[in-house]
Amino acid sequence: MKIDENTLVGKLLDEHPELLDSFIRVSPHFRKLENKFLRRTIARRVSISDAARVGGVDPEYLITALRADIGESTEDGTERGRLESEVEWGDDFAEEFDYDESQIQETLDVRDDIAVNNDPLQKIMRTAKRIERGRILHLVNSFEPIPLYDVLGKKGFVHATESRDGVFHVLFKRTDGAAESKRDTKKLDATGKDVVGDLKVVEMDVRGLEPPEPMMRILKALKALGANEILLVHHHREPVLLYDKLHDGGFEAVSNKVGENHYKVVIRRAAGGR
Repeated sequence: MKIDENTLVGKLLDEHPELLDSFIRVSPHFRKLENKFLRRTIARRVSISDAARVGGVDPEYLITALRADIGESTEDGTERGRLESEVEWGDDFAEEFDYDESQIQETLDVRDDIAVNNDPLQKIMRTAKRIERGRILHLVNSFEPIPLYDVLGKKGFVHATESRDGVFHVLFKRTDGAAESKRDTKKLDATGKDVVGDLKVVEMDVRGLEPPEPMMRILKALKALGANEILLVHHHREPVLLYDKLHDGGFEAVSNKVGENHYKVVIRRAAGGR
């Protein structure tokens, strides 16, 4: 794999797990990548360029260091100074962003979700749907959520970010019109299926099946999965070998252990997935 600014961090670490130490050596901030859950989820959506911003380093310096550690040729070995990743709102913040405290419609702190390995993306997206035009979602996170800038930008939000004592505060302001209509976070459709937001939940249980039967059944179910459906799988173990196949097929998954030999795996189409 040729490492460049568009290389996805999660995919790079899948192919070269030894580079985890390289990331940490470049910036202690990358110790968060020691969390396997973050590598499987968020890191799969973050490019080297984005990661450099989060870690407060020059992207070219990070790329050079990573290339050198796996023996790839580099244009030069010059060490570049680190950059400050923190973006200060400053005295003129309110004028540039047209902001005052009264515009904050909701504040969402996802640090506890990250601490217990829960991917907060769906919670963030549900909250963002409720934000009205001209109002603001105040997101509090333990790292800079760079992939969200593009995701919510496409839904009509502009953003501003500030880091205070290692905690990131991001203001997402809706500029594109009225918020989407509110929906119950869980309900039933006419067939009796659970609905999360506007997505129907298709449920299956593969506990007790011998390999490769669980994977085969999951992949078969995904082929029949509708555009407005997500798949909830009850599994007796975390399906680690399934993740790459899901990623290659345009899906993403979040796994949570809910009991002894019982994992709940939620699979849905990734943004831009097939």
